[in-house]
Order: sequence, then structure tokens, then C-alpha cells
Amino acid sequence: MSRRNCDLVEALGGVARFYPKKGTTLRQKGSVAWRKMLEELVEDPQKWLEAYHKRSNAEGSFSILKRDNPSPLRKKLDERREQETFGRACNQNLKRLCYLNYTENINPKGNWPK
Repeated sequence: MSRRNCDLVEALGGVARFYPKKGTTLRQKGSVAWRKMLEELVEDPQKWLEAYHKRSNAEGSFSILKRDNPSPLRKKLDERREQETFGRACNQNLKRLCYLNYTENINPKGNWPK
């Protein structure tokens, strides 16, 4: 986590959400986004952590996709690359559904339209 990253996120129109390391200070050292991020964490930790975990969940999903598919996309045309990416994501969702069906006894046939 760095002040430069906070500034970059803010410059692109986002809201910085980086979990602070132990010993982090509020000293901005030229980065207003850094101080703003930490003040939001101090003012309402639950709200801040809720937003942070949405981001961390998305990163976790991308990490799983990259770990399960270490090879680069094989298709050359943009439309086919999108199809291959979509297929990889569907495959991951099916694996997760099978896991949940096995461990949590979730019925995947629940509310599907006929």
C-alpha cells in the first residue's frame, strides 16, 4: 500500500481502499487521497471494511481464475477471446456450484426458469 497508489486510484475516478499495514500513520506526505482513505476507515470502520471486502472478493475471484488457467488465452480474434474468457468464468462458477452442492447441500435446480 502506498500513497502513490492512492493518488493513482483517485486520479482515475476511484476510491482508494487499501488495507493499512501495522504502524501506518495519517501523515499524508503530499497525498490527500491517502489521508482521506484512512480518515474514512477511522470514522466508520464497518462501512469501510464492507467496501474493502467487495474489492477483495473480486480480486480473489480473479486470482482463482488465473491460478486455474495459467496458460494465456489461445484465441486471436477479440470476439473469440471474449468467448474463451466467458467459458473459463462459467467453468469456475460450475466448479464452485458443485463444491457448494457437495458441502452445503445446495440444490442448483432451485429457481431456474423453464
